[in-house]
Amino acid sequence: MVTAALAALKDALANKRHAQLFVKFAVKTQGRSTLARCTACADKQFDLSSTMMFLLNLVRRSRCLLALSVLLSAPYLHAQITFGPIQEEESGVSEIRELNWMNHNYLDKQRQLADTTMRQATGRQLHQNRGDLRRIQRAIDSGALDNANKQTLQALGAALGDIFANEHKKFDWRVYEDDAAASHAVCLIGTEHCLFPMTMISRRMEAGLKPDVTKIFNTNLDSLKKQLPYLPYSRDYSKETAD
Repeated sequence: MVTAALAALKDALANKRHAQLFVKFAVKTQGRSTLARCTACADKQFDLSSTMMFLLNLVRRSRCLLALSVLLSAPYLHAQITFGPIQEEESGVSEIRELNWMNHNYLDKQRQLADTTMRQATGRQLHQNRGDLRRIQRAIDSGALDNANKQTLQALGAALGDIFANEHKKFDWRVYEDDAAASHAVCLIGTEHCLFPMTMISRRMEAGLKPDVTKIFNTNLDSLKKQLPYLPYSRDYSKETAD
C-alpha cells in the first residue's frame, strides 16, 4: 500500500499546481521549519523536479505525511485534481494536460454508469459513435431521466464526450485546468481549443429543459470545424448501428 501511495503521489506531484498544493499541506502538518530546507519549494523560485524529490523523501520519513499521502493519492487528490476546484493564490494561466490513471479510472466509471443508465432506460447499450445521440435523446424524451441525479447526467456527458473524441483523430480527452477548476474536456490535440461535454446535458436538464442532443453535438463540433486539418471527421462510421 505504501508503494502504491508513493507511486500515486509521484504521479500527482508531476504537475506544478498539485505539487504546490501538497507543499501547503506539508507546511500545515510539519511546520515551516521543515520546508525551509526546500528552497525550490518557494513560489518565486519554484522548481518542480527538485520540489517533487524533496516532498517524496519527506513523505518517506514522516509517518504523518505518509498516512495522509495515502488519503491524498486516493479520494482527495481524485476530487481536487481531476474535477474539483483547486484554490490557488497565483495565476491566470490555463493548462491542458494528458489524463493520468485517476482520470482514466474516473471516466471509465462514468462510462459504466452511462451504459447502465441507457440499458435501463432504453434497453440499448452505448457504442461511442453518433448512434448514441439517438439513444440518449430517446432516454431524455421518454422521461426516464427526469429524476436522474447530477452524477448520472454527467455520466451521459462523458458518453457525449466519447462521441466527440471518436469523431476525429485529432480529438482526445484531456484535463483542462485554470484558476477556478480542473475539468475533463475533449480537446483538439496540440491546441487550446476544447469542448466540455461533461455538463452539456446536465446543466440543461437541471434547469428543467429537454435538450436536443444532436443539436448540442453539431453546434459544438461546428465551433471547431475551422480548426480541423481536414475532412471527413469520423474515425470509423462503420461502428455505427441503426436501431
